[in-house]
Amino acid sequence: VYPDLGHSIWSNSPNRAAFRAGDSNTAELALSSLGESEHTTRSRSGTDDSEDSISRTKQDQYPITTGEIEDLDKGEAMLQSENGWWVADLTEPDLTPEDQ
Repeated sequence: VYPDLGHSIWSNSPNRAAFRAGDSNTAELALSSLGESEHTTRSRSGTDDSEDSISRTKQDQYPITTGEIEDLDKGEAMLQSENGWWVADLTEPDLTPEDQ
């Protein structure tokens, strides 16, 4: 109903938690705050007897994919703070009476 409101809240929150996204637009919103980073892919072709051919490709991409956000398991979340981001398992530990 308020698509801009959700984006404003997400963008202005210093700490964020994104659980399994229901669609790619929601996953894109969660990833947009991570920013893109440069990734280098290197491939090598040739045989032991021939000269090697090495190619390098640099591209800007998110450090995690929308599919990975959409496929998070129950209890998993992508967490983000001012110091970085990570995927975490947020399940509660089993406490025995001695632990309480």
